[in-house]
Amino acid sequence: MGFQSLVIQSSFDRADTILKDRLSGMPKIFHRPLIAYFGFLIKLRADIDVRDISPVTVAKTINIPVIQFHGEQDTTIPFASGQALYQAYPNKDKTFIPVPDGKHNDSLNKSTLVYAPVISFILQHL
Repeated sequence: MGFQSLVIQSSFDRADTILKDRLSGMPKIFHRPLIAYFGFLIKLRADIDVRDISPVTVAKTINIPVIQFHGEQDTTIPFASGQALYQAYPNKDKTFIPVPDGKHNDSLNKSTLVYAPVISFILQHL
């Protein structure tokens, strides 16, 4: 028996999206060589191709209920990257909760009520 549902917090769509976001303050001329360099380092050290780190590709194959929440003030994983991941889930039983004052891992501690819908979701899909 596999998973019955997913609860996702502050996730991303693709690793290269995160790399590009990190480089956004640099002139565009440096983006491609730096992404290639970081990709090379990751491949060398972890034997992982950065292009294969793509939760959005897997999300397109998931057909179980999903609830996802993401802080709008997240500086680690861009909010738009989390939204892109959420949009990739093909199923209709999915919920996205934006946390206006949430950063990366503090969304459950913020004034926005995230606990209630997450607990309700979990209980509904046990």
